[in-house]
Amino acid sequence: MKSIHICSIITIFLLAACGKKESAITEEQYEQLTDDMSMTEVEELLGKPVERDGNKWIYYYQKEDRKFLLTILFADDQLFVTSITLR
Repeated sequence: MKSIHICSIITIFLLAACGKKESAITEEQYEQLTDDMSMTEVEELLGKPVERDGNKWIYYYQKEDRKFLLTILFADDQLFVTSITLR
């Protein structure tokens, strides 16, 4: 009985992981970023980052037909700098 329960949990986890799709922020969202935004405001605008490492957040960013990584750095809970690199 225990093994069936564990298999069910693993199956649910795998289905959830496979169902995730990469969503990229849009140019319109990027243009709404301002220097005085808090971490909370950025997350409300862009959603959860793909990767979060303390004050460094990374998002997928799509502009026209190209895909980029958008890195946002925060200082004292406010947006400090953004950087876009080719993905």
